[in-house]
Amino acid sequence: MAILNLGTALVLGGTSGLGLELALQCRDSCYGRVIVAGRHDPRREGNQDRNWNSVEFKHCDLTSWDLAIKLTGELQEVGVFPSMFIWAAAQHWMGHFSDMKMRQMKELAVTNMVNALPIVQWAWDRMRDLRSQRTRFVIISSTSATKPRNQEAIYAGTKAFQLQLARCLAKEHPYTKRTVTVALPGGMKTQLYREGMNPHYKEFMDPGKVARFIMERVMRQRCALNVLKIPRQKELM
Repeated sequence: MAILNLGTALVLGGTSGLGLELALQCRDSCYGRVIVAGRHDPRREGNQDRNWNSVEFKHCDLTSWDLAIKLTGELQEVGVFPSMFIWAAAQHWMGHFSDMKMRQMKELAVTNMVNALPIVQWAWDRMRDLRSQRTRFVIISSTSATKPRNQEAIYAGTKAFQLQLARCLAKEHPYTKRTVTVALPGGMKTQLYREGMNPHYKEFMDPGKVARFIMERVMRQRCALNVLKIPRQKELM
């Protein structure tokens, strides 16, 4: 019996937290090749007990525009055509806007928005060459995109940008087999939030459960756009 292979999944920010869990969900969802891009190789960072079959690592530090461009060149050179793309890379900063240093402001903006865009655009364009195949384009935003929060001005702004970008892309493409999903998860127990940073940390969700929740809906989606709201809920803790 032939083994189902849905092609290549590219996960930007797939080296920790929700991104890592989504990468492993891609592998379990029959993607024969999963490329995770980020600062650190997750296969060597305390995750030796995980199953890394079919998972590859590409270095990409989104604080650098040049490294983002370099990644697209490397992927192009080896002939990668992602049928699944997930944008999960993000940084977080919590505090009053007036207390944020210029360096912190720039790093948050370029990591969560500006420097990811060459890779996002490259993946979007490469999917055009897979017209006969179903392709899935996934952006991980946050509940902060629609719900203003105290001391998260820049972070929430970058997440609102992702939400609006996904909405616009879904209107732009003419290919019925390409779906766009933008997920808006609430707080999770990841490196973005550490215990002590948020008084509600113990109520935050498990990224592994959230990844399964997202992937189940992405794989079933047939409409052009799905705005997937995932507020904190007991079933995902």
